[in-house]
Amino acid sequence: LKSDDRPLDLVVHDARKTVKKLRALLRLVHGKLAGSSKRMRDLRDAAALVAPLRDSDTRLATFDRLAARAKLPAASLTALRAPFETAHSAAHDVAAIGQAVSGYSEIIRDLRSRAQDWTLPRRGFSVFAPGIERAWHKARAALVAAQGADDPEAHHLLRKRIKDIWYQTRLFAPLAPDNFRNDLERTDNLGEILGNLHDIDVLIAALPDSTGGKELDAAAQAERSTLAASAVVLARDLMAEDVP
Repeated sequence: LKSDDRPLDLVVHDARKTVKKLRALLRLVHGKLAGSSKRMRDLRDAAALVAPLRDSDTRLATFDRLAARAKLPAASLTALRAPFETAHSAAHDVAAIGQAVSGYSEIIRDLRSRAQDWTLPRRGFSVFAPGIERAWHKARAALVAAQGADDPEAHHLLRKRIKDIWYQTRLFAPLAPDNFRNDLERTDNLGEILGNLHDIDVLIAALPDSTGGKELDAAAQAERSTLAASAVVLARDLMAEDVP
């Protein structure tokens, strides 16, 4: 975070991805490491510190994309966009960013220090098998809840469970690349669709109940329906076994 000279939004995006990877790893060995539940909460808190920057970028970009499709009048567009611009400016305040990065770094440094003493009780695939089974079980349960539901929270939960599977599969893929290639591609595609769906849901929740807001909401809802349907089809294909 301190030495990376890339654009800040890319650096923060990678910081959040790092947290997701670590949480997926800890879920894989949950119950095998003392204090893993506490570490999971610490990682969640770290991600929350840098989330506003990424979220404000995403909301504004999603707004602009859908506003162009809705072809709103200039006056309506300016009024609707103003709150998103304000939130974006606040999230990019230098002092706020510095405080968020400092807090994130402190949590990660503490976690890295504690990780030096982590040991698994034994070797072999049996250490990881329960975690893999648990991840797929939770993903299937999330898919059942999301099917036919117009519920942003259900789709967001499915997204989180698919992300776990994707990161965990990436860990094992080098052992048998040919066997894992198909699952990696499918979980990656599904995660992207669910991510776009989440971005739209966040925007919809922030839209005002005005004439322009309703027009933009209609465009957002249309795209949301398409993405939700595609996500369910891909998720059912990925988890074809044991899904009602």
